[in-house]
Formats: sequence, structure tokens, C-alpha cells
Amino acid sequence: MAGNSDMPAAQADDEPLLTAEQMEARTGAPATWFLEQARKDTIPHVRLGKYVRFRFSDIREACERRPK
Repeated sequence: MAGNSDMPAAQADDEPLLTAEQMEARTGAPATWFLEQARKDTIPHVRLGKYVRFRFSDIREACERRPK
């Protein structure tokens, strides 16, 4: 999942990559949850060396696809 996105490249380039802390501020879910799920490779994320970043739209789509 890392780095995989169905979003066209031009749109993906325009969307900022967010830290786990920024995702926490946007969603209310703890930053540690985002990092843990990225380690398990269960949510979309981008690895930049030791850094992990997220696209809000990728996370939103993944949540919408999850079974209710």
C-alpha cells in the first residue's frame, strides 16, 4: 500500500503529505494509531526514508472502503 494511490499524479502532487500528528489534528485519531497502522501496512502511506507521511484523501478513501 505504501505509495500506492489511485489518484492521478497531478492531483497527488498538489496534495500535501501530512505527518501523523497533522492527521491526528484533522481526524481526532491518535498519531500513534496512524504510525502503527502504517507499520502494519494496513493504511495508505508514503515512506520517505525513516519518515512516514499520509495523504488525507487516501486515508478518507480507505476508511470509506472498510466494512462497517
